[in-house]
Amino acid sequence: MNKANSNNTVFLTVAAFHDYEKKTRVFRESAKKHNVPVVFCDLGVSWHGFFTHKVLNMKKRLEILKQSGTKYVFVLDCRDVVFIEDIQIIFDKFNSINNGKAIFNLDHNSKIWPSHSDWMLKEMQNAIKNEYAFLNAGMIASHIDTLLTIQAHIINIRDELNSGLPRRGVASRFHNEYGNLHLNDDQNLYQICMTYYPELFQIDIERNLFTILLHYPASVNEVSNDYSRYDSIGNAAIIHSPWLARHSLWLDWYRLNKWDRNNNTNTVNQ
Repeated sequence: MNKANSNNTVFLTVAAFHDYEKKTRVFRESAKKHNVPVVFCDLGVSWHGFFTHKVLNMKKRLEILKQSGTKYVFVLDCRDVVFIEDIQIIFDKFNSINNGKAIFNLDHNSKIWPSHSDWMLKEMQNAIKNEYAFLNAGMIASHIDTLLTIQAHIINIRDELNSGLPRRGVASRFHNEYGNLHLNDDQNLYQICMTYYPELFQIDIERNLFTILLHYPASVNEVSNDYSRYDSIGNAAIIHSPWLARHSLWLDWYRLNKWDRNNNTNTVNQ
């Protein structure tokens, strides 16, 4: 299997925000610091919902990239994701765990998503018999063909749900309990898709590449004190945390902290 590298891999994010500069600041700064070139999709386009931008429009962009020779893609949220390792380390980590499936971030016991987390978590546990394998769609790393296949399935699942006649188990129960609510939520659709096509999904349970921060801080100092610890982020190279975007604390957190992985300690930037 070919390995991901700077010549065959693209890092993608959706930036359909009117205040793009502000909302993507830390994402862009961390990408620049760690030599990660990022492609911003839908820049300057009005926001029309997660499904439109993160599935339909992203699928169109991926099809264009495939035609130009791209083999691998990282699809990342841009408001609440930060790079903490250099691009070559990111590639090394991805290549070491890549088994041909799409790698998703672990959302431990669904602290963040999806909208109906208790219901969906139960479905995931029943489907794959692993209480920890709960994906978060904010960070995905994949061979481009695998991700295109998943997105095609997601479009079909949404069409099925919208028809009012879902034919299969999880989608049928979701529809009966919640009707057509949250069909623009890509997270819910990825979850349902995983129950049908588990052979396409890999979740980074060991936090070798991705991790999500779940603690809700009271202050910037609490963030720096809690998440400066090496063991709190595993060996991850990219971090995702939706609440930090909402509270606008990423910049302070990112500037205050860096990790000495060899000594397992934290030092503060001078």
